[in-house]
Amino acid sequence: MNHITIKAQEASVNQSGKERTMEKLRNFFKDESGASAVEYGLLVSLIAVVIITSVNTLGTNLSSKFHQVATAIGS
Repeated sequence: MNHITIKAQEASVNQSGKERTMEKLRNFFKDESGASAVEYGLLVSLIAVVIITSVNTLGTNLSSKFHQVATAIGS
């Protein structure tokens, strides 16, 4: 092999390495699995807020109702 052939092969290897890197970057930006995880996280947090608010409101109403019953029994 002469010097020119070796340089041509090195350039070919480097080019294919650059192409692989670019392909990996393209695939990385196309991948939406991380976005799905974030969306599921937001959905779970929204559901948690709704549940906490509902339980808090229900607890307050229930406490008020027990207080009314206790007052009615006591009189």
